[in-house]
Amino acid sequence: RGCSRRRRMWWSLLLEFLCIAIFVAVILWWLRSPGFVSVHVILNVWLSWTMALSFVALVPLDLNLVYVQRCLDVFGGNSTLAGERCPMEYWRSWSAVESITSDEMALDRSKEALRVAWLVVYTVCIANGWFILTAQQGYEENRNFSTYRRFIEAVSNNACFWVTVATLFS
Repeated sequence: RGCSRRRRMWWSLLLEFLCIAIFVAVILWWLRSPGFVSVHVILNVWLSWTMALSFVALVPLDLNLVYVQRCLDVFGGNSTLAGERCPMEYWRSWSAVESITSDEMALDRSKEALRVAWLVVYTVCIANGWFILTAQQGYEENRNFSTYRRFIEAVSNNACFWVTVATLFS
């Protein structure tokens, strides 16, 4: 019973990410204009929106982890009180995947997993929002017929933008 409950907790997070991805796909399908926007742009927008909405799944986990860590710091000396007031069930669920022998190991593994998740979400959002999607927009709006020319002009327009930003803020 305990092991299946532990697995269920992590599966619920994966299910939440899957629901976010499906929700974004449905919205993009509904908003698309057939034949006008390239598939690679739609896929990249889907990735961007999915990563941005993943914040909804990560913030509660992060807040709960911080709460549990601070709770254990306060009640750490009294194991009975810490067991009652500091909800460790979710974080102990790592034992369903790997060998975790203590609460500290579970919290350390959880911190590392959340750090990686935040890093992936932030990196994808920043790269797509500031570089990739803007270059794709320049490529799609370019009036040249040659793929090579469209690519070169999109990259040069994006570079021109970044040189302007660097000049203004330096």
